[in-house]
Amino acid sequence: MKKLLAAAIAAGVALTAIGPAEAAGGCGRGFHPGPRGMCRPNGPVYAHRGPPRVGYYHRGRGYWDGRRYYQHRYRHNGGWRYR
Repeated sequence: MKKLLAAAIAAGVALTAIGPAEAAGGCGRGFHPGPRGMCRPNGPVYAHRGPPRVGYYHRGRGYWDGRRYYQHRYRHNGGWRYR
C-alpha cells in the first residue's frame, strides 16, 4: 500500500512539473505567427473600450444609433439613415 501511495504521489509531482507547450514559432511568449508570418498576440484583442458611442461603426457589430446596431448607413437630408 505504501508503494502504491508513493508511486501515485511521484506520478502527480511529475505531471505538475510538466508545463504547457509554448509553440511560439519564433514570436516569443504570448504571441504566435499569423497567416503572413507576422507575430500576433494570443487570445482576444479588444480595440474599443467603454460603452458604445452613437454614430460610430463598431467592428464586428455595425453602426450604433443609440438603440440598436445597423450594418449599413447612408446620408439622407443632411443626416444619417440606417438600414
